[in-house]
Amino acid sequence: MKNTTPTKNIDARDGRGCLERVAEHLYRHQGNGSYYGIIKIAGKKKVEALRVHPGLPPTTDRATANRLLAAWKVKRASVNPQSADLTLDALLEKFKSTRAAKSAKTRETEKYMMTKFREEFGRNGEGKRIYGMEAKVSRVVPSDVAQFLAGIAATGIRNVSYNRYRFFVLQLFRVAVEDGVIATSPLTATQKPKKREKVFRNIPTAEEFAKIVAEIRTPAWKQVKGKRGGQRPMNFHESADFAEFEGRAGLGRGETRSLKWKDIDWEGNRAQAHAPSLFIVRVKTKGYFEVPIYPALRPLLERRKAEAIADGTYAPDATVFKIKSIKTALGHACKRLGLPHFCELNLRAMRIRDLFENGVDVKTIALWQGHQDGGKLIMNTYTEIFRSNNAAYMAEQIAKADGTNIIPFVAAKAA
Repeated sequence: MKNTTPTKNIDARDGRGCLERVAEHLYRHQGNGSYYGIIKIAGKKKVEALRVHPGLPPTTDRATANRLLAAWKVKRASVNPQSADLTLDALLEKFKSTRAAKSAKTRETEKYMMTKFREEFGRNGEGKRIYGMEAKVSRVVPSDVAQFLAGIAATGIRNVSYNRYRFFVLQLFRVAVEDGVIATSPLTATQKPKKREKVFRNIPTAEEFAKIVAEIRTPAWKQVKGKRGGQRPMNFHESADFAEFEGRAGLGRGETRSLKWKDIDWEGNRAQAHAPSLFIVRVKTKGYFEVPIYPALRPLLERRKAEAIADGTYAPDATVFKIKSIKTALGHACKRLGLPHFCELNLRAMRIRDLFENGVDVKTIALWQGHQDGGKLIMNTYTEIFRSNNAAYMAEQIAKADGTNIIPFVAAKAA
């Protein structure tokens, strides 16, 4: 005989009132006919409203309830009861420990995002704190993640930064899923990454580049008497040479600061060399690629070599440059000159643009950048650089479409 013993007050907050058992683990609300699943895990009763969709009320259809109950039991079976009480704070610490092998830059970025997560996660749409990091991971629902990401987006960050936060959340809850803390991630498929905005790249002209290098070398700043730190140095030759090399070689910060004297083939004598070249280790892939010693680049390298020999610092394994970055010097120079804020990537892009506008094949430019995609990244990323002078570019395209260059259409004679 079917057991219809009512189970009262399962959870008064949910308004379930009185439930009756209609099958193993399946219960029906006596008032509205909706179905619930109830199972015990590690001595604790777990109650689940059997909904087709999180936004809908519990189903009143028995066949649907049976299907949802079976799916819920499978889902609960993947959860480790010993980890059910893991808090968000403990999950963050566990995630942090799994990232120990990542680069220092990645760990620094994720440290900042974890701080932001601790401050903002668990707030409602009005910014009011609903729960903190002491909450259990198993209690997090998709709307909590959606509200957190919406709050991040509302700060006005670019889409690429928003996507980085989203990826962080994805990785964080993936740890919880893999450890059996939760069955599925609260980051749902509907919370998709945003499309990256079109980037406008400020690329210096040859004249602006020359002014920047000169300003870094001998800053035109106003000396303030009594300023803390004493007299400012009047020349910054190392930073100026670093900036000049990035612009003339078309290389980034990582490749520039890791360049050694032994990596320079002055005469093109190496077996794999096609001309006097720099043999660069690409920071991202650790692979070698070849960069020609361009005519405008050679005088800088020869001068630095002579200076290194003179002061006794020249050695095959010694780095060509003694500093690691010119980010601050470059930013201040642009500000003093009243120029747009150029970064080190813009100096690299300047060289890529010049090579393209001088007729160098895109596939060759890609090889000189250490790319193995035949120029696809160059075209996808730097297209707007090649068209920095929009008026001239459009005039050139219009000229190509001039009627005198088009084969006229001749209508067929009537029969």
